[in-house]
Amino acid sequence: MYCVNCGNQIPTDSRFCDKCGAAIDISNSINSASQPTSNKKVSKAVIILSILLAASLVACTVLGFIVSDQAGTIAYKEKTLDGCYEVIDDKGRENKKLTEEIEFYNRYVVFGLNNSEKQYHKYDCVYFQNLLLSATEIWVGLAVNLRDDGFRPCQNCCK
Repeated sequence: MYCVNCGNQIPTDSRFCDKCGAAIDISNSINSASQPTSNKKVSKAVIILSILLAASLVACTVLGFIVSDQAGTIAYKEKTLDGCYEVIDDKGRENKKLTEEIEFYNRYVVFGLNNSEKQYHKYDCVYFQNLLLSATEIWVGLAVNLRDDGFRPCQNCCK
């Protein structure tokens, strides 16, 4: 038989519990003799489950903060990258404009050296680069205008 108060096993002829001193009701002890009370076991299970639940809640909260922080970091990096892409697009437009200007100058603008040869050259002409060091007067303009002023096209670069 078991004590209804503390769950301690007691002899069947006892009137009081040896452990807690509670009076034993003989009419009630017949029903409780076959099943001990498990107040302590239930209490331990509830405590363990409560601890596990609390630990799970803390873990979920920490994980939520980590995920939200990473989401904010990702959003910041995406915004930064968008800004970089805009700068690259702007530079690309500037480069395209410069490329178009360079193509225009390479195609239409020529340099004339007012020397005995009276030739006009494109800027990237090797012959022009060599003569440039000793030139005293350089004419810049369209080939048509320099031709009208008596210049001839260079045989190397103005074919």
